[in-house]
Amino acid sequence: MAERKLILEYLKKNYPDGGQIGTFDGGDDSGGCEINTSEYSIEIEEMCDDALGYGSWAGCFHAFGTIEFDPKDGVIDIYGDEEDRDYLIPVESENFEVSIPKGYESVTVYVHSYGHEDVEVNVRGFIEHGRGDVEGFKKIKENIEEGIVEFLEGSDVYDTCYLEETFTEKSSFTLSTERYTKKDISLTINLNEYD
Repeated sequence: MAERKLILEYLKKNYPDGGQIGTFDGGDDSGGCEINTSEYSIEIEEMCDDALGYGSWAGCFHAFGTIEFDPKDGVIDIYGDEEDRDYLIPVESENFEVSIPKGYESVTVYVHSYGHEDVEVNVRGFIEHGRGDVEGFKKIKENIEEGIVEFLEGSDVYDTCYLEETFTEKSSFTLSTERYTKKDISLTINLNEYD
């Protein structure tokens, strides 16, 4: 704890107006804090990592933000956001029809999208015995893919959309867009607490 006194003295001397001294960014098994001071950066980094409590940054989340020094109160403030990818919030959904063309065993619909920028839509058909209504399948494929792209482009802001399903008979499916659960991060490390 006596180390905190030295860190506080250093920061007050070198950052008399306070401000940002670092950042944090991580999740999905990597990440951490990055402190931009010429001294005590490792010690400050360890304090911030401990306060954030992410350990090895393992998990299905993304956390990011800034680390600031407040000389008036003698504290380090940590501000940011966390996106939890395990708990998704539905945004919008739409139903689609799937037909199985003559001679086809099944039709698989695959959709993978991270927001509006990265959209992958693919409809695949599996022919039963080497012959099938190829033209009929092309129309089904085109209608489904165009419908899904139109739905995603018209959807409100979303973080993810995923579906992979195989159909062996005429059916329908619901495609949903979702947002990550988000929370604000606001932590304070009091450098005045030392022995």
